[in-house]
Amino acid sequence: MSQSPHVHQVREIQSKLAMLALGAALITFATWFSLYVRFTPIVLGGDEWSFGSREIAHLFGFMGCVLAVWFSGNSFATRSTMLASLWMGAIGIGLVVCAIVAPREIKDLINPKAFEAYLYILLYYLVGCFAGCSIRKQSHWLFQPMRMLIITSMVLALASIGWEVYTQPFEHVYQKPPRGYVQYAQVLCDFVGIAAGFKLVSFMIRRLEMRGSANPTTPDCANTLAFVVELKTLTAMGLQRFKQRWSRSSQNA
Repeated sequence: MSQSPHVHQVREIQSKLAMLALGAALITFATWFSLYVRFTPIVLGGDEWSFGSREIAHLFGFMGCVLAVWFSGNSFATRSTMLASLWMGAIGIGLVVCAIVAPREIKDLINPKAFEAYLYILLYYLVGCFAGCSIRKQSHWLFQPMRMLIITSMVLALASIGWEVYTQPFEHVYQKPPRGYVQYAQVLCDFVGIAAGFKLVSFMIRRLEMRGSANPTTPDCANTLAFVVELKTLTAMGLQRFKQRWSRSSQNA
């Protein structure tokens, strides 16, 4: 006996919320591991290839980011999951308010670096929610499961490269002088974490489709190359529109 679409949708939401919870747990674990766990690094070739607690934290952290960011993006495909994302954003803001107005005894228990990291994550989350709400109706195709997973992985990979390969070696390291070299061990762990998160989410997507999910992957999404070509075309169209608007605004000025 086939189950109703409502049952499939409930199971889909439960599976995705489980992914979000696992992602949040991995990010929390990575933050704790980076701040409090120390051991002698395994050095394979100078400081560039030194594997220590921060590298392990990067692996689990990026894996968690894939799960959490994918859920946040894909949540705008349906109204129920979108509301869940907005509620979590509101809860995140509430936690910050509670931390600010908390008594001194409670504030002393909060690790400043962990709180700063939380603020950055919350800021990016809220910006993502605002962007999702803004383009949801016009670009609904963007939030389909596999497409959003590919976008999430690409964005996180670019963020890793930008931070580890350019910013820290040449610009600054958390507002301190640049390191002067690339920590290839951290880049490798970032990409391993992204690959592990990608594999886990794609496995869940296939399971949902086999069960008759209400939010399936469309056939063209299964072809990664076709989607990349489509994304490239969409980006070119967006840049063309931006140039046209810029040209018009310059003429009006």
